[in-house]
Amino acid sequence: MPTRDRGEIMLDLVYDEVRMEMNPDNDDCPTCGGEGVIFECFDGFCIDAEIGCDECTSRCPECARRNLAFARAVRKAVIESDDVDLARAWFRSINRPHGNITDAEIKAQMATARAKLEQEESDAERDRAEGEGAAGAAGAQLRGQPADPGSAAGEGSQHPQDQGPQGEKG
Repeated sequence: MPTRDRGEIMLDLVYDEVRMEMNPDNDDCPTCGGEGVIFECFDGFCIDAEIGCDECTSRCPECARRNLAFARAVRKAVIESDDVDLARAWFRSINRPHGNITDAEIKAQMATARAKLEQEESDAERDRAEGEGAAGAAGAQLRGQPADPGSAAGEGSQHPQDQGPQGEKG
């Protein structure tokens, strides 16, 4: 029986950790029940709409989304680990050639990938913050309030909530 190297063992641990993080209850896919395919057969048009047919079978979109998210999370964990053995095992698992790459080159590639990941995360965080700011301003405008919170009770406000008890502006 062939022995497994340190990188392969670590990769298995990364897989387990990512799986547990993404699906702690180990639930099956709600769309296909874990089969990976869906059947969109119609009674009267297909041979047997109960069990499905080859012509109406397609990949489950939810499983495809989950598999992509899993692959991205594993890639991120490998990059963040900065471990050459783990990276080599991951390269083998995704069928990426790595035989002639030195340890220093792998470290350099991981540093570049880590910088790119950090940039993507900061861009995503900035986009979320801008989205929340735009959503807050849009919501305020829909409620008839100024988007700038500093001018909420500012001059020229025509809203009753901004006026004093006798209907005077406050």
